[in-house]
Amino acid sequence: MALDFVGDMVAMMRTDEFAETITYRPGRGSPAVASAPVAYGGVWESTPTTNWQFASWRVGTVSGELMRVYLEFDLSGIPASGIEILSAMLVVYQKPSIACDGTPIDVYKVAESFDPEAVTWDTQPEIASTPVAQITPVVGEDGLPSSVALAAVDIASAIAVGDQSIGIALRQTDEAAGNADLWMEPAGSGTAPSLAITYATAGREITAIVDRVAVETIEGIEPQRAPRITLTVANSATHGISSDEIDRGTDRVLVPLRFGKAASEMGISEIIDHDEGALTLEVA
Repeated sequence: MALDFVGDMVAMMRTDEFAETITYRPGRGSPAVASAPVAYGGVWESTPTTNWQFASWRVGTVSGELMRVYLEFDLSGIPASGIEILSAMLVVYQKPSIACDGTPIDVYKVAESFDPEAVTWDTQPEIASTPVAQITPVVGEDGLPSSVALAAVDIASAIAVGDQSIGIALRQTDEAAGNADLWMEPAGSGTAPSLAITYATAGREITAIVDRVAVETIEGIEPQRAPRITLTVANSATHGISSDEIDRGTDRVLVPLRFGKAASEMGISEIIDHDEGALTLEVA
């Protein structure tokens, strides 16, 4: 009869009073970063059936008519499952030599499929009701001396794991206030819009026996150091953490420093013990 070390460990933890549900995040300390290729199109109220592909395009009002920008980033290079998207940083560049009053630019997720190289004013796709981020252009009455990379904004909330692309609309918050000129050069050029996506293997909830050894304290004074925490988990990629997958350098766990408190992300500082059924880890 084969021995089931992991099964025995899991069964024991189900009744242990110190067992808690924690989150294991493999590789979180060394996430991957991928760049998403971009396509774009400019639309202008004055030319309602034209898709503009100039190297730069304005958002706001020009000659009394509104101008907007549509971007589409290709996400096919990102794994379609088994990951968590940690951030998606969008950067656009402001063109020099054009006056700008600094009116903010709202970043909207496009809510339906569209072709950025064919979209026109009359065929604009539906967008989300609220922006996911806001970009602040640089004020310049006589323009800027050189191109400026505007502060990166995180649009990760607009991307779901498995999305093959993300469409973005750029519009000034007050479209009648003025305009800002943005570079829209082809992907790969130094000032093209860019999207850098940081992702890691998806975390999973596991059961662990958590042992917190409190530091010595002086009565009435909050301890300055966290307790020493050890975790005992099943040696299993299904029920706990497998000894084959664990990486002290990059793995992280979410564990409350004190029972009942919010969880904190910690690294695995030491593998204290392991056998076929369990791993005992120190985290900090």
